[in-house]
Amino acid sequence: MDIGKAFSYVFDDERWVTKVLLGGLLFLIPIVGQIALSGYMIKVAKNVVRNHPQPLPEVFDNFGETIVQGLYAFVINLVYFIPYILLAIVFSCIPGILGAGGDSGEAIA
Repeated sequence: MDIGKAFSYVFDDERWVTKVLLGGLLFLIPIVGQIALSGYMIKVAKNVVRNHPQPLPEVFDNFGETIVQGLYAFVINLVYFIPYILLAIVFSCIPGILGAGGDSGEAIA
C-alpha cells in the first residue's frame, strides 16, 4: 500500500488545477453542486483504486451519471444516519416532556 499516493494522486494529473477549481465552483452551487461533487468523488476513488494514470476525471464528462452516483451516495448516507436522527429527535423531546426546559413562572425575590 502506498500511503503517499493518498496525498499525491491529485498532482498526477496534468490539468489538476483546472479540475480542482471547477470542483470548487461546483461546491458553491446549493444542493445540486454537493450531490454532483459526491458523485465526482466516487469517480475519483474508482480511478485511484484502478491505478488510472490520470485519477481526476473531467468534471463535466457524463455529468448526469455523476449526479446519479451522488444521489445514490446521498440516499445511502441518509439511511445510515436514520438511527442518529431518531435519537436526536427523542433526546430533544425529553426536556419538553419532563417540563425541565420551560420557565415555571415563579419570580425569585
